Amino acid sequence: MGRRANNFATHDFYCINCGQKGIPLTRQQSHQRGAFHRKLMYCYHCQHTVNHIECRNEIEKAQFLIDFAEGKYKEEAEAELEYEKNHPRFQNYLKGLK
Repeated sequence: MGRRANNFATHDFYCINCGQKGIPLTRQQSHQRGAFHRKLMYCYHCQHTVNHIECRNEIEKAQFLIDFAEGKYKEEAEAELEYEKNHPRFQNYLKGLK
């Protein structure tokens, strides 16, 4: 029983739109993803559903922050926000507000 508890790792996710740390996710060691894996999640900082970059350690976190500061993810984030605005789910939400 104690052996299974050590088979998990918690990874941080960072929003490509605002660069803030999002919700961490715990993964089994046997189900790990590659470096800078993207996951579509809701960002409670910028309040949009956009891709988040998975950072497994401090080196990947530092590299993400450098890339974000250089604007590497800006076009991808803008495309996702445009898609979200034109998605029928969002349009139905706007109709419900009127």
